[in-house]
Amino acid sequence: MKQSIVHVALVVRDYDEAIRFYTEKLHFTVVEDAYQPEQDKRWVLIAPPGSDGPALLLARASTAEQKRVIGNQTGGRVFLFLGTDDFWRDYNTMISAGIAFVRAPKVESYGTVAVFEDLYGNLWDLVERSPVHSLSSRAVPATLRTARMLLRSWNAADAPALAPILEANVAHLGPWIPAHVATPAPLPALVERLTGFAADFAAGRAFRYALLSPDESQVLGEADLFPRATTGRVPLGAADHVELGYWLDAAVTGRGLATEATRALFDVATAMPGMSHAEIRCDRENGRSAALPQRLGFHLASEEAELQIWRKQLTEPE
Repeated sequence: MKQSIVHVALVVRDYDEAIRFYTEKLHFTVVEDAYQPEQDKRWVLIAPPGSDGPALLLARASTAEQKRVIGNQTGGRVFLFLGTDDFWRDYNTMISAGIAFVRAPKVESYGTVAVFEDLYGNLWDLVERSPVHSLSSRAVPATLRTARMLLRSWNAADAPALAPILEANVAHLGPWIPAHVATPAPLPALVERLTGFAADFAAGRAFRYALLSPDESQVLGEADLFPRATTGRVPLGAADHVELGYWLDAAVTGRGLATEATRALFDVATAMPGMSHAEIRCDRENGRSAALPQRLGFHLASEEAELQIWRKQLTEPE
């Protein structure tokens, strides 16, 4: 005997508003949309991109009892599970589209997962299942997209675009950013520097992201995620919290780009198992930089000489 689930009914208020949400926000495809005059209803099937599994049947509520369950067919539990081959690609695309996530990304034994709401409030899992559970490869993506930027690991090919940015920002970055990051260098030396950054990223030692325009035509700055322990920066496998860092080209400051990038990396850190909190370390004299953690809900945890350490919990303390 062979059986299968063919369709799952999703109770909706209106066919067209549901179709707009699922096709425009989640990029689903309308598989079938046929009017059934004998019942005065439509047979509407939708499916995620690339799916060969069951389709969703959009069922318009026609009674008071049916209308009461719109958005809550499972009594507050997660109702549907949207599988993906690239969690962070889809998560960031959905955030940019205005999808509301009610549970932050998290790496579980089976993969990476977060919970979002559809237009009616039904809860969905967005989940990428992992056949091989590797913290460094799964929890820290090489590429992220926000509403206005592409974040990706530096590589040697970025040196020609980065060189004039560093040259133009000596006075802007010099007082605050370590010399091995911010100091201009001849192109061969800069290639070597970025090659080292890429190697550190791949090895799980330090995750430095180039901040780029969406089409990668402009270098905007850098955002960083550093694994840490009480002894300082450590490889990812030895870390129990993370440090977030950032710098911007002076020409693009004041637009909220650093906040946008840091928020994206905080979301990544939230999904990393075993991490208790995130830190942002700022020179007390750098008021603009210190304003960023405050905007993201960090609190001033301590001060060491000229250094302010801002913290925000990633997990609830036990």
